[in-house]
Amino acid sequence: MVAFEQDAGDAALIESHLHGATHTVAWHAALAAMQAVDPARAKAAVDAALAAPSATAANKALVLRVAAEAKIDVDIHEAFRCATTEVPDGNTQELYRLIYDVVGRLSLPPDLVHALEEELPRSSGDRRQRLWQLASECHSEAIANYAASRVEAWDDDALVACRFLIAQPDLARSRQVKLVQACEKALDVPFTATNWTLLTVLRLLEQLGFTGKAVAVLSATVERLARVDEAARRNELDMLSAEDLAVFGNGQRDNPSIQLSMLASQLVPIVAQVRKRLPANMPLLLLHFDFTSSSVAGEMKAALSGHTDESIDQVLQQIADMWVTVSGLSIVCPRGATEVRIRLLEAALRQYYGHPAAMHTLTRAVKACWSEAVLEMVLKTVAQIPQWTEYEAQFFSEFTRMVAQRIQPENGPAIERAIAEAHTGPAQRVLNIWQTEALGRRIGLGTELRPIAADAR
Repeated sequence: MVAFEQDAGDAALIESHLHGATHTVAWHAALAAMQAVDPARAKAAVDAALAAPSATAANKALVLRVAAEAKIDVDIHEAFRCATTEVPDGNTQELYRLIYDVVGRLSLPPDLVHALEEELPRSSGDRRQRLWQLASECHSEAIANYAASRVEAWDDDALVACRFLIAQPDLARSRQVKLVQACEKALDVPFTATNWTLLTVLRLLEQLGFTGKAVAVLSATVERLARVDEAARRNELDMLSAEDLAVFGNGQRDNPSIQLSMLASQLVPIVAQVRKRLPANMPLLLLHFDFTSSSVAGEMKAALSGHTDESIDQVLQQIADMWVTVSGLSIVCPRGATEVRIRLLEAALRQYYGHPAAMHTLTRAVKACWSEAVLEMVLKTVAQIPQWTEYEAQFFSEFTRMVAQRIQPENGPAIERAIAEAHTGPAQRVLNIWQTEALGRRIGLGTELRPIAADAR
């Protein structure tokens, strides 16, 4: 309850909670409450915690991060010193969190940028990695020169140097010629579940300009992932070459299609950006992967922007796994409904009407391509579901509401016919809700869409 204290007269009570807190969450809550009623005492509590003789670098990093979250001004120099401290025992997790959550979100003053320029080349180990992390936010010619030299040498720092240059595109472009030459040498490293070197190099080349070799390597990588995924779904991985199987790296193959979809999702933004230079079938190959758990739908839509609905629908019909079909439908349905997509949506609804995750995706897909033809399909499908338990029906509520919001008065007769053909109680309830909505709109009234009760009629 101390987190809700807002009365300055309760400062002493809050301070007792600060001193008595035995874990971070309680201390954070008390600190935030103190900041709200007496900022000076909150700052004093932070300073005291930092000055404690027993405070380690990890302790100080935690204090500074919590203080920043409580909206207490943090000394950037103190935070920088803490984040870049040499830690012999390797306990640096809190230092990285301090960089991500606090220091990396602040602009380093010139003196700290200069310190970073001097310290980075002569640092080593974990401290060097933390300095590189801080460097990614610094627009520094000196650091850019050092990063370019690491990429040209392609040593242990090459990948983190690439990430710095990706974060500073103008500094990368001013060193374009040498960086492209260095990146081309690194394109021969295969993209695997345990080695993402190629992905980092392609992202840098995406900014510098894709070369012919980069186009060929990206195309071959997408084709390999598609080939391996097809073999995995047929249980024919043992028939592939060692080169193809290398996509799994040193990892396990317990869920190969999930692993391959994850790898493919990382390539989607690059394919979308350079699609005009790739073979026409590259974006279509990516439809064979499950992206329902990835946030690449927007990039996939861009990648497919040059393709006709006919070519896209032809690929969708070739997909054997209905779950992957749902993934593809969620990507392409915003382009509009076609006969093929409506037919595939119907098949997916018949299979997944009781599956919460699938229904969430299908709800968005149907909503995106809504039309009278889609409504007709939905009414027929709901009415014809042969068996529908009360347990399964609870996962249909989101879909029911979405459809109800699109029902028009003229849809009433079609809904009545569907009600007459309904095979199950849940189907009748859903259809009755839609009929009520149609009737309500006919007389200028809307219905309040509540959860579907088991005894609703």
